[in-house]
Amino acid sequence: MVCVTTPKFSLMLNGSTHGFFASKRGLRQWDPLSPLLFVVYDLILCCKGETTFISMLLQCFKLFSDTSGLKANIQKSAFYCASMQQEVIKQVVDLSGFTIGTFPFRYFGVPIYFKRITNADCESLVDKMLARIKIWSSRNLSFASRITLINAVLMSIHSYWAQVFVLPKYVLNTVETICRAFLW
Repeated sequence: MVCVTTPKFSLMLNGSTHGFFASKRGLRQWDPLSPLLFVVYDLILCCKGETTFISMLLQCFKLFSDTSGLKANIQKSAFYCASMQQEVIKQVVDLSGFTIGTFPFRYFGVPIYFKRITNADCESLVDKMLARIKIWSSRNLSFASRITLINAVLMSIHSYWAQVFVLPKYVLNTVETICRAFLW
Protein backbone atom coordinates (compact mmCIF):
# COMPACT_ATOMS: atom_id res chain seq x y z
CA MET A 1 0.00 0.00 0.00
CA VAL A 2 2.98 2.32 0.39
CA CYS A 3 3.33 2.35 -3.42
CA VAL A 4 -0.30 3.42 -3.74
CA THR A 5 -0.48 6.03 -0.99
CA THR A 6 2.92 7.78 -1.20
CA PRO A 7 4.02 8.26 -4.82
CA LYS A 8 6.51 11.05 -5.54
CA PHE A 9 7.22 12.60 -8.91
CA SER A 10 10.04 14.51 -10.55
CA LEU A 11 10.26 16.37 -13.84
CA MET A 12 12.76 15.60 -16.58
CA LEU A 13 13.83 18.66 -18.55
CA ASN A 14 16.51 18.48 -21.23
CA GLY A 15 17.61 15.03 -20.05
CA SER A 16 18.05 15.80 -16.34
CA THR A 17 15.62 15.34 -13.46
CA HIS A 18 14.56 18.27 -11.30
CA GLY A 19 13.27 17.82 -7.75
CA PHE A 20 10.64 15.56 -6.24
CA PHE A 21 7.12 16.49 -5.29
CA ALA A 22 4.52 14.45 -3.47
CA SER A 23 1.22 13.42 -4.97
CA LYS A 24 -1.89 14.89 -3.39
CA ARG A 25 -4.40 12.20 -4.42
CA GLY A 26 -2.52 8.89 -4.77
CA LEU A 27 -2.46 7.01 -8.05
CA ARG A 28 -4.47 8.38 -10.93
CA GLN A 29 -5.83 6.67 -14.03
CA TRP A 30 -2.83 7.07 -16.35
CA ASP A 31 -0.18 6.77 -13.63
CA PRO A 32 2.51 4.22 -14.63
CA LEU A 33 1.70 2.11 -11.56
CA SER A 34 -2.07 2.06 -12.02
CA PRO A 35 -2.20 -0.89 -14.49
CA LEU A 36 -0.55 -3.07 -11.86
CA LEU A 37 -3.50 -2.55 -9.53
CA PHE A 38 -6.01 -4.05 -11.95
CA VAL A 39 -4.06 -6.81 -13.69
CA VAL A 40 -6.19 -9.62 -12.25
CA TYR A 41 -9.53 -7.86 -12.44
CA ASP A 42 -10.99 -10.41 -14.85
CA LEU A 43 -8.75 -13.19 -16.02
CA ILE A 44 -9.03 -16.48 -17.84
CA LEU A 45 -6.05 -18.80 -17.50
CA CYS A 46 -5.87 -21.86 -19.76
CA CYS A 47 -3.74 -24.98 -19.63
CA LYS A 48 -3.79 -28.69 -20.41
CA GLY A 49 -6.00 -30.74 -18.12
CA GLU A 50 -3.13 -32.64 -16.53
CA THR A 51 -2.07 -32.40 -12.90
CA THR A 52 1.47 -31.14 -13.64
CA PHE A 53 0.27 -28.30 -15.87
CA ILE A 54 -2.47 -27.28 -13.47
CA SER A 55 -0.16 -27.27 -10.45
CA MET A 56 2.42 -25.17 -12.36
CA LEU A 57 -0.32 -22.71 -13.33
CA LEU A 58 -1.50 -22.45 -9.72
CA GLN A 59 2.09 -21.98 -8.51
CA CYS A 60 2.62 -19.12 -10.98
CA PHE A 61 -0.67 -17.57 -9.88
CA LYS A 62 0.35 -17.85 -6.21
CA LEU A 63 3.77 -16.31 -6.96
CA PHE A 64 2.06 -13.41 -8.72
CA SER A 65 -0.33 -12.99 -5.78
CA ASP A 66 2.50 -13.06 -3.23
CA THR A 67 4.55 -10.58 -5.26
CA SER A 68 1.81 -8.11 -6.12
CA GLY A 69 -0.39 -8.45 -3.05
CA LEU A 70 -3.42 -9.09 -5.27
CA LYS A 71 -5.49 -12.09 -4.21
CA ALA A 72 -8.12 -14.04 -6.10
CA ASN A 73 -11.61 -13.93 -4.63
CA ILE A 74 -12.30 -17.63 -4.03
CA GLN A 75 -16.09 -17.06 -4.00
CA LYS A 76 -15.98 -15.53 -7.49
CA SER A 77 -13.34 -17.86 -8.95
CA ALA A 78 -14.09 -21.09 -10.78
CA PHE A 79 -12.40 -23.51 -13.07
CA TYR A 80 -13.90 -25.14 -16.11
CA CYS A 81 -12.89 -28.45 -17.55
CA ALA A 82 -13.69 -30.38 -20.68
CA SER A 83 -12.83 -34.07 -21.05
CA MET A 84 -10.85 -34.30 -17.80
CA GLN A 85 -10.67 -37.32 -15.53
CA GLN A 86 -12.64 -37.07 -12.28
CA GLU A 87 -9.56 -37.75 -10.12
CA VAL A 88 -7.73 -34.79 -11.74
CA ILE A 89 -10.77 -32.54 -11.21
CA LYS A 90 -10.85 -33.51 -7.52
CA GLN A 91 -7.11 -32.73 -7.21
CA VAL A 92 -7.65 -29.29 -8.74
CA VAL A 93 -10.47 -28.55 -6.30
CA ASP A 94 -8.24 -29.60 -3.39
CA LEU A 95 -5.23 -27.60 -4.65
CA SER A 96 -6.98 -24.38 -5.62
CA GLY A 97 -10.07 -24.11 -3.47
CA PHE A 98 -11.99 -22.94 -6.56
CA THR A 99 -15.41 -24.30 -7.47
CA ILE A 100 -16.16 -26.21 -10.64
CA GLY A 101 -18.03 -24.12 -13.20
CA THR A 102 -20.17 -25.34 -16.06
CA PHE A 103 -20.14 -24.38 -19.72
CA PRO A 104 -21.29 -22.05 -21.12
CA PHE A 105 -20.32 -19.17 -18.86
CA ARG A 106 -20.34 -15.46 -19.64
CA TYR A 107 -17.13 -13.44 -19.86
CA PHE A 108 -17.51 -9.73 -20.58
CA GLY A 109 -21.00 -10.38 -21.93
CA VAL A 110 -20.02 -13.16 -24.33
CA PRO A 111 -20.84 -16.82 -23.66
CA ILE A 112 -17.75 -19.03 -23.58
CA TYR A 113 -18.04 -22.61 -24.87
CA PHE A 114 -15.62 -25.49 -25.20
CA LYS A 115 -17.16 -26.48 -28.52
CA ARG A 116 -17.94 -24.76 -31.80
CA ILE A 117 -20.65 -22.12 -31.42
CA THR A 118 -24.05 -22.90 -32.98
CA ASN A 119 -26.91 -20.75 -34.27
CA ALA A 120 -28.84 -21.26 -31.03
CA ASP A 121 -25.82 -20.08 -29.01
CA CYS A 122 -25.95 -16.75 -30.84
CA GLU A 123 -29.57 -15.97 -29.96
CA SER A 124 -28.48 -13.49 -27.29
CA LEU A 125 -26.45 -11.58 -29.93
CA VAL A 126 -29.49 -11.32 -32.19
CA ASP A 127 -31.74 -10.46 -29.22
CA LYS A 128 -29.38 -7.69 -28.12
CA MET A 129 -29.42 -6.16 -31.60
CA LEU A 130 -33.22 -6.40 -31.84
CA ALA A 131 -33.60 -4.78 -28.40
CA ARG A 132 -31.54 -1.80 -29.55
CA ILE A 133 -33.61 -1.46 -32.72
CA LYS A 134 -36.83 -1.64 -30.71
CA ILE A 135 -35.71 1.37 -28.66
CA TRP A 136 -34.78 3.32 -31.79
CA SER A 137 -37.88 2.45 -33.80
CA SER A 138 -40.07 4.73 -31.69
CA ARG A 139 -38.03 7.70 -32.89
CA ASN A 140 -38.35 9.42 -36.23
CA LEU A 141 -34.82 8.88 -37.55
CA SER A 142 -33.39 10.04 -40.85
CA PHE A 143 -31.68 7.70 -43.29
CA ALA A 144 -28.25 9.06 -42.28
CA SER A 145 -29.05 8.58 -38.58
CA ARG A 146 -30.04 4.96 -39.22
CA ILE A 147 -26.80 4.31 -41.11
CA THR A 148 -24.81 5.86 -38.28
CA LEU A 149 -26.59 3.75 -35.65
CA ILE A 150 -26.05 0.58 -37.69
CA ASN A 151 -22.35 1.26 -38.18
CA ALA A 152 -21.60 2.60 -34.71
CA VAL A 153 -23.79 0.41 -32.49
CA LEU A 154 -25.09 -2.69 -34.24
CA MET A 155 -21.86 -3.49 -36.04
CA SER A 156 -19.85 -2.94 -32.86
CA ILE A 157 -22.02 -5.54 -31.07
CA HIS A 158 -21.43 -7.91 -33.99
CA SER A 159 -17.69 -7.15 -34.09
CA TYR A 160 -17.33 -7.77 -30.36
CA TRP A 161 -18.70 -11.28 -30.76
CA ALA A 162 -16.77 -11.87 -33.98
CA GLN A 163 -13.49 -11.18 -32.15
CA VAL A 164 -14.22 -14.17 -29.91
CA PHE A 165 -15.98 -16.61 -32.25
CA VAL A 166 -16.19 -17.63 -35.85
CA LEU A 167 -19.88 -16.87 -36.20
CA PRO A 168 -22.03 -19.31 -38.19
CA LYS A 169 -23.07 -18.19 -41.66
CA TYR A 170 -26.75 -18.26 -40.65
CA VAL A 171 -26.07 -15.77 -37.83
CA LEU A 172 -24.14 -13.47 -40.16
CA ASN A 173 -27.04 -13.55 -42.61
CA THR A 174 -29.49 -12.82 -39.76
CA VAL A 175 -27.40 -9.83 -38.62
CA GLU A 176 -27.32 -8.51 -42.17
CA THR A 177 -31.09 -8.97 -42.52
CA ILE A 178 -31.73 -7.13 -39.23
CA CYS A 179 -29.55 -4.21 -40.27
CA ARG A 180 -31.09 -4.02 -43.74
CA ALA A 181 -34.65 -4.11 -42.33
CA PHE A 182 -33.85 -1.33 -39.85
CA LEU A 183 -32.26 0.80 -42.55
CA TRP A 184 -35.19 0.56 -44.95
